Amino acid sequence: MLVIWDIESGKSLYGAPNKEVVNEIIFFNNDSNRLIAVQQNGIQILTIDQVYKKIQSLNANFGNVKRQFTCAAIDFQDAYVYCGTKTGDIFEVNIEKAIYKRVGPVKRLFSLGVSIVRVLPNGDLIVGTGEGKLARISIQNMHIQSENEVMGNVTSVSYTGDYTHFFCGSSQSNIYWVNSTTLVPELRNTCHY
Repeated sequence: MLVIWDIESGKSLYGAPNKEVVNEIIFFNNDSNRLIAVQQNGIQILTIDQVYKKIQSLNANFGNVKRQFTCAAIDFQDAYVYCGTKTGDIFEVNIEKAIYKRVGPVKRLFSLGVSIVRVLPNGDLIVGTGEGKLARISIQNMHIQSENEVMGNVTSVSYTGDYTHFFCGSSQSNIYWVNSTTLVPELRNTCHY
């Protein structure tokens, strides 16, 4: 079940039954009535209809390609969503047409799958993987620009206000301070996991 809550009042506003497990929910950057649901076997583009108090859904078309999706990130213009998979690749999906455009990175899969995808202001992607890899992927050609490694599965990425650095959390309870261009990690905090 997918339920949209109003945080201020503490009440549920809209609900919709869902047939599949949802791994992540992402609201659009420029429209609070639209969101993406990252399902186990696909991506749903959801629109909240405030007049009829329901949620309309549209499944993205991946053709014959079958993947298990883990995470996603929407670009700043709300034109594309970038979806990470357990296979270790990233799909670029056109939101308006609800169809996938391309897959990357070129000639490479990330071992143990993609666990985090984040978009930079210039459109490039920061990707975290299950094997602890951090990669910056060019949005122009889907090639890896820089790559580095941390200890444990990458579980979170949180940018600074100017996007020049980010904090990276891992499954081994490590927190790293990372330069967004070079991806050189600096261990800032650690504890038992």
